[in-house]
Amino acid sequence: MTNANALPPSKRPALLWGLVCLVMAAALLILLPQSRLNSSVLAMLPKQAMGDIPPALNDGFMQRLDRQLVWLVSPGKEANPRVAQEWLTLLQKSAALGDIKGPMDAASQQAWGAFFWQHRNGLIDPDTRARLQNGGEAQAKWILSQLYSAFSGVSGKELQNDPLMLMRGSQLAMAKNGQRLRLMDGWLVTQDPQGNYWYLLHGELAGSSFDMQQTHQLITTLNTLEKALKTRYPQAQLLSRGTVFYSDYASQQAKQDISTLGVATLLGVILLIVAVFRSLRPLLLCVISIGIGALAGTAATLLIFGELHLMTLVMSMSVIGISADYTLYYLTERMVHGNDVSPWQSLAKVRNALLLALLTTVAAQ
Repeated sequence: MTNANALPPSKRPALLWGLVCLVMAAALLILLPQSRLNSSVLAMLPKQAMGDIPPALNDGFMQRLDRQLVWLVSPGKEANPRVAQEWLTLLQKSAALGDIKGPMDAASQQAWGAFFWQHRNGLIDPDTRARLQNGGEAQAKWILSQLYSAFSGVSGKELQNDPLMLMRGSQLAMAKNGQRLRLMDGWLVTQDPQGNYWYLLHGELAGSSFDMQQTHQLITTLNTLEKALKTRYPQAQLLSRGTVFYSDYASQQAKQDISTLGVATLLGVILLIVAVFRSLRPLLLCVISIGIGALAGTAATLLIFGELHLMTLVMSMSVIGISADYTLYYLTERMVHGNDVSPWQSLAKVRNALLLALLTTVAAQ
């Protein structure tokens, strides 16, 4: 005896597919609060082999690097730290920036020296390392040359605490490699070939570098502060560097591309479906098909990687038209032969063509 309340076999695949979609939607709702939208350009770089360094340490280093900001302020051809001090004062007013460093006070210089003194054995420069090889006779001769040089200024305390002069060697190597930077009035200063003085400042983002709205607001604020600096000092020049500038440009460009591609693709699909089928029902079916695909892709990406990069959205927008083609193939088949065959028979007729199109699209991507 047949149960009248039993679900017909033809409806069971639809019910199963509906349950799968509900599970994916529930998974997406759970994953979204724990995920982030990544707009950093550093995340697009290939992973570098870091030897035995733990991945967590490497990720922390990359995140800190993503927050770094560096400025070079030039007052012109005459040294004038007031211009750099003005820029430092303007930066300190921004709540989005933290740990802004300009001139080095006595405590900072002492801390800098204490760090190199404490780790002098691990900071041996290549020249000292080469002199210490083969018994260290070359290092002994170099120490004697420093002792008898009238310009070295070797003190008895230095020789007693550091008889191999490891710290002196590392400092001389640093001065040799970075000789264009020198300390003037507590500032790190350099000069370009045109004779302009440049003062170095450093800062970090106070918040996360993945917050696109906060990052764009910071860039807008920095542009406003730069205009204020040049209003007071018209001759001033400013150079800014940091991954946040590139990330903001990439995110804004991606937003523009998403809007352009999204509108163009949507209008194209609507016009094509309305012109061919003269009905909004195929359009609704096409939207549902693309929406389920986007739901599955987003849920899978967040489940595996825990984040979604902004460039992934841009690339996904470019394949919406291709995704709509699969629905159109099936709907065209139903429009022509819908009265003669069942929906499953129509699907069987276009299955091979759809699979071939899918394989070529995946291979092209």
